[in-house]
Amino acid sequence: MTTTPTGIAKSPSPPSSSSSSLTSTASRPLVNTTCGGDHARTILKCLSLIRTIFSSDDLFWFGKIYSSLCPSYKTKVDISCYKDPVTTTTTIQKKNNNDDSLLTLLFQPGEFNVKRFDRYLNVSYRSPQGQYKACANRYKIDAYPYLEVNPSAATWLTPWQMRKIPDVHWIQFNSDPQHYTLMFYDSSNSNVKGLYTNILENKLTFSTEVIRYEAPMNFRNFSSPFLILLFLQEYTVDISTEWRRRFLKPVYRFLGDFTREYNLDGPVAVNWALVTTDLYATEQNRISNIVDNCPHYIATALAKHERTFIPPNLHLYVGLYVSFTSESITYQSCCNEYKSNATVVYLNPLANGTAKAVDTRSGVQPNATISFVPFDQHQMEEFRHSLFTLVMVDPDIPEVYHSLGNSTYPLIHWMTINIIGKELSTGEEVHSYIGPLPPDENPHFYYFILLKQPRRLTKEDLEGFYSDCGEALKGRCLFRMRQFVQAKDLVFAGATWMASENDKYVRAVYLRQGSPPDQVCKQSKYYQPGCLDSSEAVRPTSGCGIIFVLYYFVLLLITVVAC
Repeated sequence: MTTTPTGIAKSPSPPSSSSSSLTSTASRPLVNTTCGGDHARTILKCLSLIRTIFSSDDLFWFGKIYSSLCPSYKTKVDISCYKDPVTTTTTIQKKNNNDDSLLTLLFQPGEFNVKRFDRYLNVSYRSPQGQYKACANRYKIDAYPYLEVNPSAATWLTPWQMRKIPDVHWIQFNSDPQHYTLMFYDSSNSNVKGLYTNILENKLTFSTEVIRYEAPMNFRNFSSPFLILLFLQEYTVDISTEWRRRFLKPVYRFLGDFTREYNLDGPVAVNWALVTTDLYATEQNRISNIVDNCPHYIATALAKHERTFIPPNLHLYVGLYVSFTSESITYQSCCNEYKSNATVVYLNPLANGTAKAVDTRSGVQPNATISFVPFDQHQMEEFRHSLFTLVMVDPDIPEVYHSLGNSTYPLIHWMTINIIGKELSTGEEVHSYIGPLPPDENPHFYYFILLKQPRRLTKEDLEGFYSDCGEALKGRCLFRMRQFVQAKDLVFAGATWMASENDKYVRAVYLRQGSPPDQVCKQSKYYQPGCLDSSEAVRPTSGCGIIFVLYYFVLLLITVVAC
């Protein structure tokens, strides 16, 4: 058996490291290169600017701009606006009520004077070529041999580009002690992402690794600073088990206690990169059960399809992952025999999303997985008791079959209502699954849409939202989806899709049901008039005896006759 994704995406281009705009990243532009390149000539100006930015409470998402970025209604539904309660030495404080600067993220008010910054921290990343899988798709990324971290410029990096520990260098003064401490701090989730103590001179390779470096995994739709901080050590230190445990969780305004306990001086230098999110971070956060942002990317991609039954400004928050497990079959098509091997197909809408009709045929039941990662326990409890409708539709019906569906009112291929939480088996199937069999030469898109219900639905609730087109397709034709959603107060929660084309398997089904061979086989190089065997049909290879339900095109023919 083979395992097949429905497409491979083009290699996305990571954001440029020289971008001069942060409009989409919710940090104010700092178009300034005071600290870039040969900063030795401008070291005083550079340090002055670093001190100003470090102390400012209106430049980053956790500062004064938070209230405009995240009005109250968004804080409960948009993961970008979520703020965890974090631990200080005395109490649990919520950052929601604070307008923070970088300084007050790390220190209690009045604990640290930014004039202590007395040198520049040179930081650069090298991102080798590689690939990763995210949201059911595989991505190949080019190499970025040199990415400078510059706190004075409006530049931003991706988590993928920062996956390797950076090169870090600093000026050593004669008065410095022999050892240093280096800390990496991710402001997007208040986590220490690396801690190295007892660094000898300027060599990170000669140090004690307390916390191994990890890249920031920003899950927000706006950028967040990733800080690199340098401290002087009076003597060698051994970080306690208690502090190691604390660093496993978010920490806030903790550096005063930490530096006092180990008699550290500083930080004497700081640098930071503005980190956006990417699909690499999205997948890492998803598999770590932190948050699933794949629906956000799905919604963005779906909006580009410009389907009239999909609302504008679509927001999705539930992961919907569909796969098909098909057995091998041998079939005759237009005077030639073909074999399709057993396979597992995973829908991959972020790539081209094409799936073969034979692999998703009627009789091969879709396996739909519903996934939700909550902000907190309350959201999880609410989700477990939520009701959902799952519907699969085809809006690409040819004009000749206009009584069955069109781009505004699609044809239903599958529908289940009253699904409780993520358990598809708890739902009530209104319409059984019919596989794709596009009758024309144009690819058809088949959309799986998950809708949240405010209450239980009945089959009678669907009355008036479809057109009568014969008994064989009763309740499926010209589905007024948008009107149905509005009338029943449904909310778009998740989506995925696949594209399918007219191919040799589709032609085999048409021939089996008596369609004109000269018309069906006109694209086949094997077909010659009169070559068909009257017994030509789809035959299962396995002995389990697959029973095929009525196929799409057959239903179309029956309906046309009935009407």
